[in-house]
Amino acid sequence: MSHRPISLVANLVFPVIILLAGVSIAAAIAVKRIPPLLAEVDRGLLPPNFEVTLSSVGEYTLWLHLKGRLGNQLHHGSGELPPGAKVFLFDASSGREISLDKKVSAEKNMGEDKAISLGVFRSEREDKTIEIKSSGLNSEVLLSVSPTSSRQVMEIVVLIAAVIVGSLILSTLIFVQLMRRRQGGR
Repeated sequence: MSHRPISLVANLVFPVIILLAGVSIAAAIAVKRIPPLLAEVDRGLLPPNFEVTLSSVGEYTLWLHLKGRLGNQLHHGSGELPPGAKVFLFDASSGREISLDKKVSAEKNMGEDKAISLGVFRSEREDKTIEIKSSGLNSEVLLSVSPTSSRQVMEIVVLIAAVIVGSLILSTLIFVQLMRRRQGGR
């Protein structure tokens, strides 16, 4: 009894399903795990000063918005502080200045919110209130504070890449095996 070889389309169906499943799983991971990393603790205008209460220990990024909303009002900025202007962070309970590490420069662009980082600072205790003050500002600028999560972002990127690459390798191996079977085991 001779067997008819499986058609090329039939050989493609199963590997394509595996590849689509891998891409779908990677997209689901991205949709579920990335938005919490982009959440802000609070935002406010300088001047006047404003306070932010940090609920957990960890690193936080201070963002200067080129464009962003505060309430119903859309604010536009230049994307940089004017010459001579400075932003200061203070621990509200002790009055001590908190250092702002400006080594890392980052940008975020989410719809009508566009911002650049002014630096990263660390909270050593839960429920710490930070006062954000300025000097040398002639007009209002919109600032926000969000948790810094570069390690978590990298973990998610690696996981998504592993899922996609794994599904690509698996679908390729299955396709090759099916093609060998189609050609009679050669």
